[in-house]
Amino acid sequence: MLLTGRDLEEIKQFREDGVWLEERKDELKKKYPNQWVAILNKKVVGISPDYSSLIESLKRKNVELGKVVVEYLSTTEEIFILVAYD
Repeated sequence: MLLTGRDLEEIKQFREDGVWLEERKDELKKKYPNQWVAILNKKVVGISPDYSSLIESLKRKNVELGKVVVEYLSTTEEIFILVAYD
């Protein structure tokens, strides 16, 4: 499958939204602590403490979910330990 120019633009915008979020993460955590946030075109387009509620809210706004950067802004440091079993 070949990507169109539009596909490439959407990928570029998604990446830019991710960078925008990372650059403002501390500021956004203060404003929206322990909330899920959705970013589109370098703007916060949705906020919720519950992921499912955020997704439903975005659908009601007719936001294309595949174009949105979604992240949980936790105020606590989380450590994940991966264990492999034979």
